[in-house]
Amino acid sequence: MKLRYGASALVVAATLCGPVQAQSSGGSQLPIEELRLLATTYMAIKANSVKQVPDSKLIEAAIRGMIREIDPEAGAYLTKSQVDVLSRTASQAHIGLDVTLRQGEVVVVLPLSRSPAEKAGIRPRDAIESIDGTPVRGDVQLTNELLRGPAGTRVTVGVRRAGQPLTFTVERNGFTPAKASLSMAESGIAVLSVRVLSEDTLASIAAALTEQWRQQPFRGLVLDLRRNPGGLLDTAVGLSSLFLPAGVVVAEAKGRTPEDNVVYKAEKASYTKGSDPLAQVPEAIRRLPLAVLVDEGTASGSEMVVAALKHYKRAKIIGRPTFGRSSIQMIQPFATGQAVKFTTSYWFTPSNTSVDKVGILPDVMIESLDPAVELNLAVAELARNRR
Repeated sequence: MKLRYGASALVVAATLCGPVQAQSSGGSQLPIEELRLLATTYMAIKANSVKQVPDSKLIEAAIRGMIREIDPEAGAYLTKSQVDVLSRTASQAHIGLDVTLRQGEVVVVLPLSRSPAEKAGIRPRDAIESIDGTPVRGDVQLTNELLRGPAGTRVTVGVRRAGQPLTFTVERNGFTPAKASLSMAESGIAVLSVRVLSEDTLASIAAALTEQWRQQPFRGLVLDLRRNPGGLLDTAVGLSSLFLPAGVVVAEAKGRTPEDNVVYKAEKASYTKGSDPLAQVPEAIRRLPLAVLVDEGTASGSEMVVAALKHYKRAKIIGRPTFGRSSIQMIQPFATGQAVKFTTSYWFTPSNTSVDKVGILPDVMIESLDPAVELNLAVAELARNRR
């Protein structure tokens, strides 16, 4: 049962000292006895604890405990001040790091391509231990807050890599990640680099492909998804649909409620409600020989693309194992200004398998850490398979 209301659970619990027949929005009865226990515990602590704790702190502790119990890695309770900070810091400069929680540690998914963090040398799977000397202790929210600040200021990031402590000093700037770009390699093969799956990524991809095809048609395509942390799942479905037969299953999201259970198919209705941003892409491009270049920074929505193309044997996957993240979160704001974030579903591949914490193994492994060498090997592999 998923409860959705703007009041704290303890506000509801405070009414349970009498005979109350409370209902959830779905029509099921609330767990009266369990909430009565929660209210009784609250009142016992309030009356007898050696520490005099404000009501708000006790309520926040109860909510944090619930979130930590059900979703220790991705869940979070955001106070009003934290929500305000998020609103303010959204416009502040950053260093281009995507992080997540793994086994109690804040772990780098990847530094975004050409970001200050990448240029400084921070790598995927680095464990962040401190920001400007402040220990983060597995707190993703705190990490993201401390990483942002006024443009031009510097931030010191302490990490642990393979057991060794390292320190990086990085300048914050107004870095904006590139969405998609196209270049021509040898043997008439084009390289489509996609770095983020945002709302306008599909339009950017379509424009790049169509313009290059008009100028000089190509004979094969390398889809470069290295250091792509994902983004919008609709965009991932659209990118997959560009190269898959119409109507096949791209992925399936599974949760506890009907709205969290979604089958994503290679069709327009699964990735847009408006005009199709991919309509202009020539049919010949959709049928070209395809290779996908991946690494440990390929995560979430970009892994959905990789899994679908691999399942239908539409592309050869080249590179290193991907990150392994398939959880889908929602943020539930409250009228009182706070919010909670938690996982509502996981997506599964067309073969009904999960990549979460496992990742996807490439068909062809590349051990080199030199981006140019990796790309050249992927182009050569695709050219060889075309012969």
